[in-house]
Amino acid sequence: MSRIDDLIADRCPDGVQHIPIGAVVRLAFGARITKTEDLGTVYPVYGGGGESFRTDNFNREDDYVISRFAMSARCVRKVQGKFWLLDSGFTFDVSVDNVDKHYVAYLLLNMQPQIYACSSQGAQKNLKTEDFKSIRVPIPPLEVQEEIVRILDTFTALEAELEAELE
Repeated sequence: MSRIDDLIADRCPDGVQHIPIGAVVRLAFGARITKTEDLGTVYPVYGGGGESFRTDNFNREDDYVISRFAMSARCVRKVQGKFWLLDSGFTFDVSVDNVDKHYVAYLLLNMQPQIYACSSQGAQKNLKTEDFKSIRVPIPPLEVQEEIVRILDTFTALEAELEAELE
């Protein structure tokens, strides 16, 4: 058995509880600024997708962004450094003590098809926030979450190292 299997068997003998994501996170929507009034050179401005323009102010740093307007299938991303988040996206904070934010972030990064499925069915995909909040996620004990994050962080670092070597 793996370390995770051992932890789950030890800490969750009756299985892992699945609860709605809205019960464990608090959404933090971005704020509208415009290129005309807020143009600058320092910090990138993000909506739900890539960089739109730059400004001299920021309202987020090193955070996970979830698209909510004009969504694409890649609707969750990690943004490094300081940036401005527009109202077309949101970040999140955990709202309960027994949940690790990085664990939730890994869940969301791996659940992008389910999140994208919570969008409107028109030509322009917009996230139905209440549908998003109802997605059920596994919440094992904190020790298990932390071990999962440690393993995935190690894997991510090794993957980055391998990509650098391949270049």
